[in-house]
Amino acid sequence: MPAYADIRPQIRSGDLLAWSGRSWGGRIVRHWTGERISHVGMALWLGPRLFAIEARPGIGVTMRLLSTALPLEWSPLELPADQWRQAEDHALKALGRGYSWLDAILAGLGLPPRQWDKYQCAELVAELLARAGWRPVRDAPRQQRLIPGHLQRLALQAGHPVHLITQ
Repeated sequence: MPAYADIRPQIRSGDLLAWSGRSWGGRIVRHWTGERISHVGMALWLGPRLFAIEARPGIGVTMRLLSTALPLEWSPLELPADQWRQAEDHALKALGRGYSWLDAILAGLGLPPRQWDKYQCAELVAELLARAGWRPVRDAPRQQRLIPGHLQRLALQAGHPVHLITQ
């Protein structure tokens, strides 16, 4: 398992990040969805700093230094920089939006989102990937189940490995 300091230079903005949370909320998500992954976000470089941009319960769309969010799983998606810039602009505009508990529950039931002014984590990531033109999300049916494990599976099916990053 690579250490964060060793792998950090290889992470690019737009790469998929995933967590298997041990909190009560993470356990509920894992139990309810039957998945190992309970949360997803996207990597985002701002100057020399590497962040995770994500929709977090009780917080909403926010950024945190990636070094404070370990351990995590990283999938290098190799998005073209010019396409990612469009998604990045949307991501930065979404900062501060609320977290959608309703959409999280609907996703767990396999239903599409209903609150367009708020996000749950997989919904935010899927929208950013679609804006970046990432085919597995862009070409997926609109009724796809927007849960964290599904997005990681799409990355794996598209040939993007998953790397566990530790302290």
